[in-house]
Amino acid sequence: MNIRQLFSGGIELDVQTAHRRLRKSEKMDIAISTIEKELDQYVSDGLLLSRFSIRDPNDLSELKNFDNSSVLETFKKSRNPLQNVITGEKYTFDECNIIKYYKLVNPEFVYPGLNPIERSSKMPCVIFGCDAISFSKKDSDDQVKIYKNLISVISDCLVNLKIHPNNTICIPSGDGYYIIFHGLEDPLIVIKFSCAVQMKISEKLLALPLRMGIEIGTVFKILHKNNQVNAIGHSLNMCARAMSLGKEKHILVSKTFYEACASHSEEQNNFHDLGEHKVKHTKMHIYNYYKDSVGNNDSIIEENNLEEKSK
Repeated sequence: MNIRQLFSGGIELDVQTAHRRLRKSEKMDIAISTIEKELDQYVSDGLLLSRFSIRDPNDLSELKNFDNSSVLETFKKSRNPLQNVITGEKYTFDECNIIKYYKLVNPEFVYPGLNPIERSSKMPCVIFGCDAISFSKKDSDDQVKIYKNLISVISDCLVNLKIHPNNTICIPSGDGYYIIFHGLEDPLIVIKFSCAVQMKISEKLLALPLRMGIEIGTVFKILHKNNQVNAIGHSLNMCARAMSLGKEKHILVSKTFYEACASHSEEQNNFHDLGEHKVKHTKMHIYNYYKDSVGNNDSIIEENNLEEKSK
């Protein structure tokens, strides 16, 4: 049991109870100081609330409670007595028992994958997207196999091209992946990466029919409380739209990417202008990249071609 899951249902726990339940579920000895340290860190992160319950030393009934340690310290310095309203007994602060309780303040804290955001920052990037064609038509076992193969291929190609992990954010999309490349000296390395992915699939003889899209723009880099990194933004959507026009082995890039990165490069003749297309209510100018044995020079999905519709 994860320590965070102790708080499902919004219950309130003291350190001793949390310690006892974790020891029972994990079947191992865990130092109570370790648990308290982690819980206090969650309080600092704004994920848990803590309160201090001042108890009668005889019957342990609650005499007073405080929402934070600073208020508790202020009361302690006041030297005001504490009284049990039922028995009438009065006690000094030092005579009483103090129990610290923790309570969930943020539901995302409990559920894996719903981690609260620590911070976000806008950054320029090049986005590579790919998905497996007809993925949804495969049975579950084949989907898992495709997904494992895709992760293996992407990892190998990133390593072989010596792309540093700090220059990427890898986001699974269910039937594929988005790789956010940032801080690159040469944005065209994303084209090299796309070609490497296709060649690796052929080399390994994998049944992995991918189509690819590439866009340049900005995204918001999201850092979650658990250090998980993600990204969101319009450029991601545009990458997906370019990719959606493709068939197997197509490498489709936006006009923005072509003009910013490729129009004056040695690769410019390998980008073929396909004109403007309507994708999900958005007009998008597309270029098709292919050369030698990589890419696909067949027509893309034509039903969205604006020029065809206007004839």
